[in-house]
Amino acid sequence: MTLRTKTSILLTLFILIIFGVTGLLSLRFLENSLRNSIFNGLESVSITSSESISRFLNETLDDVQMIASLLPKKALEERNIRVIEEHLKIMMDAHPKFKNGMFILDVKGTLWADYPVYPGTRGKNFAHREYFKTTMEKKKGIIGAPYQSARTGEPVLTFTALLKGSKNQVLGIIGCSVQLLHPNALGGIRKTKIGETGYIYVVDTSRLMILHPDDQRVLQRDIPPGANRLLDSAIEGFVGVGETVNSRGVPMLLSLRKVPGTNWIMGAQQTKGEAFAPIKKARTQIVWWAFFALLISISIGAVVVRRLTKPLVDLRRVAVQLGQNGLSTEGESQKKEDFREGLKKIASSDEIGDLARALEEMSLKLDQTFSSLKIALRDWERTFDSVQDPIFILDRENRILRINHSASKLSGLSSDKILGQPCYKFIHGTDTPPSTCPHHQTLNTGKPAQSEMEEPFLKGYFEITTTPVFDEAGGTTGTVHVMRDITERKRAEEVLRVSEERYRTLAEAAQEMIFIIDREGIVKYVNQFAARSLQSSPAQIIGTPLDRMFSKEISERQKGNLRKVFESGKPLYVEDTTLFPGGKRWLGTQLVPMRNPSGEVDAVLGISRDITERRNAEIRIKESEYLYRTLTENSLTGIYMIREGEYIFVNEMFSQLTGFSLEELRAKDPLELVVPEERERIQSYFKKRLGGEKVPSEYETQMVRKDHSKMDVHVKAALVMYENKPTVLGNIIDITELKQVEEVLRTSEEKYRSVVEYANDAIYIAQDGYVKFPNPSTLALTGYSEKDYATIPFVNFIHPEDRDMVVKRHNQRLRGEEVPSPYSFRIINKAGEERWVHLNAVLTEWEKRPAVLCFMRDVTSHKRLEAQFQHAQKMEAVGTLAGGIAHDFNNLLQSVLGYAEVLLMDNQVKQYASKDLEEIKRAAKRGAELTQQLLTFSRKVQSRLRPIDLNQEVLQVQKILQRTIPKMIEVELSLDGDLRTINADPAQVEQILINLAVNSRDAMPEGGKLYIKTDNVALDDTFCKTHLGSKPGDYVELTVSDTGHGIDQETLKNIFDPFFTTKGVGKGTGLGLAMVYGIVKSHEGYILCESEPNQGTTFKIYFPVAEKERIADELKEDRRVKGGAETILLIDDEKPIRDFGEQIFSRFGYTVLPASDGESALKLYQEKKDEIDLVILDLIMPVIGGKRCLERLLQIDPNVKVVIASGYSPEGTDKELLEGGAKNFISKPFDVIKMLQVVRDVLDKN
Repeated sequence: MTLRTKTSILLTLFILIIFGVTGLLSLRFLENSLRNSIFNGLESVSITSSESISRFLNETLDDVQMIASLLPKKALEERNIRVIEEHLKIMMDAHPKFKNGMFILDVKGTLWADYPVYPGTRGKNFAHREYFKTTMEKKKGIIGAPYQSARTGEPVLTFTALLKGSKNQVLGIIGCSVQLLHPNALGGIRKTKIGETGYIYVVDTSRLMILHPDDQRVLQRDIPPGANRLLDSAIEGFVGVGETVNSRGVPMLLSLRKVPGTNWIMGAQQTKGEAFAPIKKARTQIVWWAFFALLISISIGAVVVRRLTKPLVDLRRVAVQLGQNGLSTEGESQKKEDFREGLKKIASSDEIGDLARALEEMSLKLDQTFSSLKIALRDWERTFDSVQDPIFILDRENRILRINHSASKLSGLSSDKILGQPCYKFIHGTDTPPSTCPHHQTLNTGKPAQSEMEEPFLKGYFEITTTPVFDEAGGTTGTVHVMRDITERKRAEEVLRVSEERYRTLAEAAQEMIFIIDREGIVKYVNQFAARSLQSSPAQIIGTPLDRMFSKEISERQKGNLRKVFESGKPLYVEDTTLFPGGKRWLGTQLVPMRNPSGEVDAVLGISRDITERRNAEIRIKESEYLYRTLTENSLTGIYMIREGEYIFVNEMFSQLTGFSLEELRAKDPLELVVPEERERIQSYFKKRLGGEKVPSEYETQMVRKDHSKMDVHVKAALVMYENKPTVLGNIIDITELKQVEEVLRTSEEKYRSVVEYANDAIYIAQDGYVKFPNPSTLALTGYSEKDYATIPFVNFIHPEDRDMVVKRHNQRLRGEEVPSPYSFRIINKAGEERWVHLNAVLTEWEKRPAVLCFMRDVTSHKRLEAQFQHAQKMEAVGTLAGGIAHDFNNLLQSVLGYAEVLLMDNQVKQYASKDLEEIKRAAKRGAELTQQLLTFSRKVQSRLRPIDLNQEVLQVQKILQRTIPKMIEVELSLDGDLRTINADPAQVEQILINLAVNSRDAMPEGGKLYIKTDNVALDDTFCKTHLGSKPGDYVELTVSDTGHGIDQETLKNIFDPFFTTKGVGKGTGLGLAMVYGIVKSHEGYILCESEPNQGTTFKIYFPVAEKERIADELKEDRRVKGGAETILLIDDEKPIRDFGEQIFSRFGYTVLPASDGESALKLYQEKKDEIDLVILDLIMPVIGGKRCLERLLQIDPNVKVVIASGYSPEGTDKELLEGGAKNFISKPFDVIKMLQVVRDVLDKN
């Protein structure tokens, strides 16, 4: 290898080593310093942002609580939407952050008021919302989980508060929604930038993104487990900073913090590339300069080798000069020029000459390189100086090689006065290093070390980190000495230590039981007082489980309370009994959660106080209060308390007398309840009484009720001290009636008679068992004269069954006992008639002796209306029963009648049993007619209504009657020639006329007259008020009357009951008039019966006038039958009917698929709907009813053909079912021919 090659290689290696070592050390130090600075910055941003969010959430929740307390309770209880909306608008103006909406839900979750108003949500139920369920369960306001608003489409956060009424009852909740991304909410925080690419975000422990600069990611769960290692740790409880890779695969620097009071996690992050960009830039520059230096070195080496033959003396001189002066010393430019001139003088053309020229070139390049290094070093020093912690770079001899700006500021000296000086002089203020010097420890061990030390010289505590600096051989050449000022933290720790010591002293000296228990129920601490209470010592108790200290029952209760605190993390106050050595005592205990550094509750601090005496006192107070309140609330006098011109208490009687509640009275001046002419006198009483002057304790005055009526009262008042304030306690008695009586007694006899004699009510005075001074209404009501009353005791006028009750209450009233007033009873007038009366009586005096002033009203008509109403209810109940019986009977008749018709279709059977089968068929049809009568009564059969002329129907029935009514009964008609048209079923009208005519025939066995009359009438309100069930309007009146033996009143009450008859056994079914009653009700008409024994009977029936009076033509019935080959699904819960239908339809060529209930039918239709052409559906079935089954069939196949089959339709009329999708309707029991015709007609229709 030539000298030229060796020289070139040596020069290249020399430059590479210089640049490599310097660059690596600089980059390593810069990267560590910058990393720590960035982590501190990210941690500061995350802490500040999480605290800001927590503060916003707590303040907003407080605002909602305040809004809930300001809403008027009365408006909430009355659901006064207008008042509530006005208040919500005011609150919205005061709190614009709730512009997404405020709303109120009742206790069932139904929204009934909101602002701004969204009509689509009124009445909608939100009980499924998490915020509603949690608020109602916890009985307090909460911060709900974020969700997408249905109103605005924006991400929102709902804050809630409980709404309570005037009696502290829960009325529901108020919810206030905040748009998460609005600047007034959390929108401003999410815009925080960290560098160019860094940002903050918030995610909860379920990975729901709550805040993010990208709107599309808000309320998304787009960070799956494993995508972000550091976030996964934070969800498990980690808090801090570190490096990670985000869900997009980008390396990041990330700081994570919990948002206090929530399950939210605050993240502040910056891309690793941006954070370490300065390091990357410096690394690139050094690499490029090293590369250029290598090229230059190779070039210079070649030149030096070529000129190596230059005289060695010149080269040595120049080399010595280079060794003595160097090339990088500032201010030595002349020496550099001399060096270069010396090289130029070496004129050798061999390797020595080349080396001289190369050295000259190298000197120039080295100047440039050193300039670049100075620039890089200056950038490094700027970064070095920007670190907030003081940094010292020390050599092995404790000399300070470098310091940053923070270190210079700490020492108070500039770097040029510190560099080269021993570190202990400026750090410890000593002449020798201390024995605990961390610098020496790191030099000895060669490992980083961290310690906390107090430096009196620097007047503070410091966290000192020493990192060894190694040379190329791995030897320790010094340390990097980083000092972080922790003085404030140490002071806080000292304060905490002193505080803990102080509180421990307080705990030991406290006369309350203080203890700490961990999650396993083990006692970790107990003070002296608690130990003495248990007749033990702290040492004996600490470490003992609760199970061994108390009975199982008591320890289980205590564990339950501790469990609540551990689970909720919130304080809990409980009052319970505990068995001590001295006996059972009541303790009031405050349980407070204690958290470890990770924020988990690992123990509970308890403070217990003996409240046995207080609890016993409370029990005595409650008993006393209950007695007082019972006496007050049940008092017959109005009791009140007035303080500072305001009612502070009134009892129930006071509210009843005045008409005002306590809340209404609080807003009124007490003088407002006094009539104007009395206010000055009453006000003077108030002032004098409060001033201690003597005033009457009892007086009479007039008060004004809520309805503005006046009331005479007797007042008794006194001054008392209540809640340490002078208060007027008084009571009032309504003496209005007494005043009225006194007024009557004070007036002349003429004036008394003018008032009493014209009264509609009977007024009299009862005294000594006789009626005195009865007014004319009393005489008219009873028919007795004043002379009769003077000689006959009043009990003789009372119905015998009510006599004891009236006499007892009269005597009770005379004794001053409480008596129901008013009350009703019966009297017997002079004509022997029974009358119902309503008595209102008041105790008074007459001629200075006790008497009772009575006001009596005739309520006989009212009682009759009550009887009519009860009768109507009974008829409705009987109708329901009859309908149910008829339905089941119809199914039985279907089998009898159906199989009889099937047998008649068999010619061979018909030949031998035709007569018997016809008899069976006739009996079954008679049973069907009887069933139809029951169904008609219960209104389960649909009337086929059409406009008809009632006169024509009467004339048709007259022809029938002429053949059926005996000749000795004369039928007379009186038909209105201008009779209006009615909507009616002609067949049912015919049934009415025939049934009434038959009843009249039976009532006239010796002959008589039967009158049938029609007329146009109008029923007014007066008629309808006395005839329950009738309605005002235009009617056609049908009157059927006879001259028979009549009906007594007792029988008249039951004539419309099913199966009620006065005929002998076998002579009547008792369904005739019941059917008439049912037909009239189904026509929305009214029926009235008037009769007396031996005076004949009159029935009046009122049919509503038809709106459209065109009379339709009747169609003739077609009895032809055609079969088919289609498939029919037959659904009926009665097996005989299914068997009968299957046999009939099969006979006529059809295929039948039977089903016993709706559920199996739906399943069968779903499987074979392409094969089934028609469905026959029974309306009354178990599991799924006919109507619901029809709806489900139409859902499966909208084109399905369904025929409804039933004896009656409780779920709706056949018209409704036909409109709902059914194609036709057939009645049970089936007419085989009609049934086959209906099936064929439906199948033939497209």
